[in-house]
Amino acid sequence: MSIFTDVKERLDLKSVAECYGVKNSKNDMICCLFHDDRTPSMKLYHDHYYCFGCGAHGDIIDFAARHFGISNYEAAQKLSSDFSIDGNVRIVSADESSYFNRCKQEKLTELETWMTMLNYLDKLTKWQNEYKPITSFEKLSPQFIESLLKLDYVKYLMDEYLEMSIEERLKFTEEFKETLSEMTKAFKDDELSLVA
Repeated sequence: MSIFTDVKERLDLKSVAECYGVKNSKNDMICCLFHDDRTPSMKLYHDHYYCFGCGAHGDIIDFAARHFGISNYEAAQKLSSDFSIDGNVRIVSADESSYFNRCKQEKLTELETWMTMLNYLDKLTKWQNEYKPITSFEKLSPQFIESLLKLDYVKYLMDEYLEMSIEERLKFTEEFKETLSEMTKAFKDDELSLVA
C-alpha cells in the first residue's frame, strides 16, 4: 500500500484540519485558507474539501500540501509522521513537546480571551434590553449606562481580534489584560447578584 493510499484511508480531513489549528464551524464551513476570505466559504468533508468562493478543492494530502506550502509527497510524509499512521509510535522530542505545550497554551489563551469578550457582549446586550427605561423620566440603571457606553467598543474589539494573527492575539490579551479582567468581573458580579 502506498503512503498516499494509507494516509487517505486512515485520516479524516476535518480532524486533521482541527489539529493543525484550522477553526471549524458546526456545519464544517471555514474561511478558505487559499484566498482572502472573510466569510466561511470552504466546506470540509471527511475525505476532501471544496471552496465555493475560489473553487479550490482536493483531498487531505492536497489540503496539507497547500496549507504548509509543500509538495504532495512531503505532505503525505508529514501527515504519516504527525499522526503516526505508519504503524510505529513516534517518539516526541523534548523540543517538540515544549512546542506542542506552548501551542496548546496559546490556543487556550486565545479561547479564554474570545469567550471573555463574547460573554461580556452577551451581558451588555441583555442589559440594554432588560434595563431600558420605559419612560423618559425613569432613572437610568448603571447596567443600562454601561451597555450604552461599551457595547459598540466590545464589538469593535471582537472584530479586530478576528482579523489578528495568533501572535497579535497574544499581544492583544497582554495589552488588554485589565480591560478583560473588568469584563470578567462585570459578568461574574452580575451572575452573583442573580444568585443572591
